[in-house]
Amino acid sequence: MDTLTRIAKALEVPVGDLFSLVEKQEFGEAVESLELRTGRQQEQRDSYAKGIMLVYRGVGLVVTLATVVFAMTANFGWYPWLIIPVYWGGGQLVLEALFRLKLDPMLNEKYPLSVARHGEK
Repeated sequence: MDTLTRIAKALEVPVGDLFSLVEKQEFGEAVESLELRTGRQQEQRDSYAKGIMLVYRGVGLVVTLATVVFAMTANFGWYPWLIIPVYWGGGQLVLEALFRLKLDPMLNEKYPLSVARHGEK
């Protein structure tokens, strides 16, 4: 089944579409079960990645609001306003690196039938 999964991923089709007729019922059930597990693992992986993105955005909202309050009340000129683009721009780069270097390998191990989709919107 692992080989079939890899072929289906390469062709970007469900495993069931690789066969026009399944002669043995057990094999057909195994293919359907594989598609269900693949879907479940992809949902779990996407949920984990979305949770991390929501935390990043939530912290960003707090940082932005705190920066606005700080910049309006403190007398530091325009320097505090740099915090906002540094967080959103630099943070996005750090988060992308974190996904590619640490989280994707961890999620690949935990959910082997899923694929990384954090770059998609």
